[in-house]
Amino acid sequence: MRSASAPTTTALYLRAHAIRSSAGLFALALLADVTLGTRPVAFPSIRPGGSSSFPLEHEVALVIAVLVGQSFSSRMGSFEEAGAIGFQHYRTRHLLAACLLALATSAAIFGIAGHAPAAQHLRAMLGDVGMALVSGRLFGWGLSWILPACSVFPMTYLAQDTAGHHLPWDWAGRSPYDPQSWGIAVLVSTIGVVSFFRDRRFRLRTG
Repeated sequence: MRSASAPTTTALYLRAHAIRSSAGLFALALLADVTLGTRPVAFPSIRPGGSSSFPLEHEVALVIAVLVGQSFSSRMGSFEEAGAIGFQHYRTRHLLAACLLALATSAAIFGIAGHAPAAQHLRAMLGDVGMALVSGRLFGWGLSWILPACSVFPMTYLAQDTAGHHLPWDWAGRSPYDPQSWGIAVLVSTIGVVSFFRDRRFRLRTG
């Protein structure tokens, strides 16, 4: 792709991916976290004794991760994946920028707002983004919410042992310095990135 066409190609890529809409939704999610993040969300308990609760910011992190995945939904998705090497470069930069923005901005907002430790949410974002990327590659980028949504039940009801201790896969609730949770979150995010770049012949469907 010739350099002279770079501005036009960039504009076309951004328009096809509705980046303005994605950015607006991202800003709304961050605003929701700042204003409502510490508000508890009640849910029925599977154990006797009523209900339990968790901060809304846990779900905000999940929403932000899904927005990262859905930002790859494109009206010319098949062309981008099978087309010129220039578009592959745009997709790589898009992935890097979206992930860094989600991780850095979310961690900063969580810390500035005085919520739970920023490291804890950075870890949760890593895992959630990984699931969104895998979901997008399997089902299409418009459906990158499927695996994150499926994780809500186990993360809610299977995240603690009988003594009430958070299990290693509970990357949103475990201690921010727990190495097991970090390892699992990094593994899931790595699987997501690898699935993003995997060979086209293994693709089930593109968004």
